[in-house]
Amino acid sequence: MIEHIENDDLFIKEAHRVLKPGGKLLLTTVNKTFSLTRNPWHVREYYADGLKSLMANYFPKVETRGIHGNDKVMTYYEQNKESVKKLTRFDIFNLQYRLPADSCKCPMT
Repeated sequence: MIEHIENDDLFIKEAHRVLKPGGKLLLTTVNKTFSLTRNPWHVREYYADGLKSLMANYFPKVETRGIHGNDKVMTYYEQNKESVKKLTRFDIFNLQYRLPADSCKCPMT
C-alpha cells in the first residue's frame, strides 16, 4: 500500500521507528516494470532499486525479491498488456499521465 501514501519517506521512517531493535519490515508493492498503464489511485509506483534506495535511508540491510506468477499467469499478463496497448494507442497526447491523479477518488478513503 506504500504506492498510495503521499509521504513515503515518512512512512518508512515511522515503520523503522516503531519496530523493535532487530525487527524486520516486510513490504510489498507494485513493481513499475509490470504496470500496464497508470493507476490513478497510486501516488507513485516504484522500480526495485528506487524502493531499495528509499528504505536504505533508515534500514541498514535491505533485500528486494521479485514475485512473479507461473507461466499461466505470465501469459495472461502478456495478453492483458497487449490489450492495454491497443486501447492506449488512442491516447496520443498521453492524457492518462497529464490528468491529476487526485481527480479520481481512491475507493479506500
